[in-house]
Amino acid sequence: MISKVPVLLLALPIIAFSLTPGKDYYCVQLASSKNPERLMKLVRHASSYPNLRIERINGTYTLRAGFFEKVKDSKNLERVVRSAFKDAFTRVCSYKPERVVFPKKKSPALEKPERRTYTYEVGMKLSRLYLKKKDFKKAEELYRDLLKVHPNNREIKLMLARVLYWQKKYDEALELYRELEREDNRLANERRKVEISRILSIADRLEKEGKIEEAIKVLERLYKEERGNYSVGLKLGKLYIKRGLRNRAHEVFGELVLKYPKDKDIKYLYRITSPREVVKKKSVSERREKAISSQKKELLNYARLGARYFWYSNRDFEDKELYLNFKLKNLLPGSLIGTVRVVNRFRKENKQLGLEYYRKLFPKWWGYLSSDFSPEADFLAKYSFGGGVFRSMKSLEVGGNVRYMRFKNSEVLLLIPSVFMYLPLNMSNQTSLYINPKRGTYTLLNKLYYTGEKLESFVSLSMGTSSERLEAREDFLRYSTLSISAGFEYDLSKRFSLGGSFKFENRKELYKRYGIEGYARFRW
Repeated sequence: MISKVPVLLLALPIIAFSLTPGKDYYCVQLASSKNPERLMKLVRHASSYPNLRIERINGTYTLRAGFFEKVKDSKNLERVVRSAFKDAFTRVCSYKPERVVFPKKKSPALEKPERRTYTYEVGMKLSRLYLKKKDFKKAEELYRDLLKVHPNNREIKLMLARVLYWQKKYDEALELYRELEREDNRLANERRKVEISRILSIADRLEKEGKIEEAIKVLERLYKEERGNYSVGLKLGKLYIKRGLRNRAHEVFGELVLKYPKDKDIKYLYRITSPREVVKKKSVSERREKAISSQKKELLNYARLGARYFWYSNRDFEDKELYLNFKLKNLLPGSLIGTVRVVNRFRKENKQLGLEYYRKLFPKWWGYLSSDFSPEADFLAKYSFGGGVFRSMKSLEVGGNVRYMRFKNSEVLLLIPSVFMYLPLNMSNQTSLYINPKRGTYTLLNKLYYTGEKLESFVSLSMGTSSERLEAREDFLRYSTLSISAGFEYDLSKRFSLGGSFKFENRKELYKRYGIEGYARFRW
């Protein structure tokens, strides 16, 4: 028995090319018979199929539908019609009008297909299929066609207005909503939603054009009318932050927090724009610099004088070091750090000068350059150069640096990818991997920091096949190594602090080294 044709058929593509007599196309053959009257009885079940026809070929009559240039289009039609014609199949067929016995007159569809028109019920069902697929463009075309036949139908107008809104065609959508609202004021809220989206799109455009002040004015006017609106308040607050108006942003996010207390994004924005958090934000920014450099950076300029002492478990010599380093924050756009060292190691003394320069590159990017010089060095590098680039990503900072070291009789290139994480409770964590490709050695370092009001401390663990120190040729020799260290710095006053650290390093089959460090820092 022939079943009812599914609505999906109506969604098949319409032929968009002119048919050429004698040319081969793809079509779907529904049935064949020696008796054309039998096929005529089937026509009413297939009246909605494109290019439906009965052809007479060598005394046999065939009921066919469609002319397609692509076989997949014909297959689409075949899948649909099988619910009504279970023996239907796709085949190659030529366009020969002289074989057509039904319809008796030339069908315009066979000469040049035109846009299909649908009844109200079929059109609305088909539109729901388009909406389900989120094909709003086809849904819009269908609603416009239906309006030509049913110009006063409110349901069609409302669905067209919604489809226009979903495509961000706000002006056309508003025109329809205002027309419908005259008879049904229940659509006022829906119409207002479209108006808000339209104004937000205007603000987005102004922001992209760099007209931040104009975008803020547009949103301020809207926010006065829509106090507590999530989308408007969020956009306005972010533009305030972009302009440095953190207090205004804090007020807006405060209103949103009261209305959306469970929203994590709003709570976070409200917290970071608070006056107290601004100070904390600065310390976090400085802490990021501290994560990559071997020297800690403070908010003010400083000078630090310190000493290190190391002894070995199975060697008869000791390592000693005196150093002075200083930071000048406002000398250049960024931070400049200089270091002077006198190092006694392997019963030899080397002197070294170092310089590092840190600077913000882009809103979420910063980088640094470094160099060391020790022209008369025996064990330290005669000179080294390095640099790195890092990017902030919410609570993460990722990046890497490269360091080249030239010794008396050899050279080393280090690759150092790093990840820095900001944790709750004033904690942060740095993970770095020191890779020496030429020698095939590496060191994995993990360092956990705590930053309190007066006390800063850290613990670190490293392991690999080279030393954590990596400043003399011996440090790069391939030996399984484990290092542990811990340290602190305590502020005695706003300008003066004391600090120290302890280190242990076990290089299997080579040595065990123990070390202590003490220093004093003066800020100005």
